[in-house]
Amino acid sequence: MSELTPIFSVLGGLLFGVWMVATNAAWGLHGEEVFSSQRIADFKCFLRMRFEADRLTIYPLKIDKVCTRWKVGPGIKTQTQSGRSWRLRAFPGSGPRFVPAADEPYPDLIESPIVITRSTPGQP
Repeated sequence: MSELTPIFSVLGGLLFGVWMVATNAAWGLHGEEVFSSQRIADFKCFLRMRFEADRLTIYPLKIDKVCTRWKVGPGIKTQTQSGRSWRLRAFPGSGPRFVPAADEPYPDLIESPIVITRSTPGQP
């Protein structure tokens, strides 16, 4: 029976994938699960959180197109090229090492920020 384990593992994964795609195509179910495994570079969503003493603010953000071409930042000195890689010299406060070569992709808010305030003991 142990010799069948690899076959059943592959078959089980294949059946699960077919089930997910079929139910998404037919009834629109499992949309997040189906698209999360496709390794699509664009359309990324993430949460940015700001912690303060009395509250937490959550910003749900999205980027429609990710940056694929980069250049060295303005405050960075290019030292030498070693094969296909570069040696860079950065100093504190010199800014980012790499910046987008073309128009910078800006994140957009998906919805308004979510604010969670800290309740003090004795107050509801």
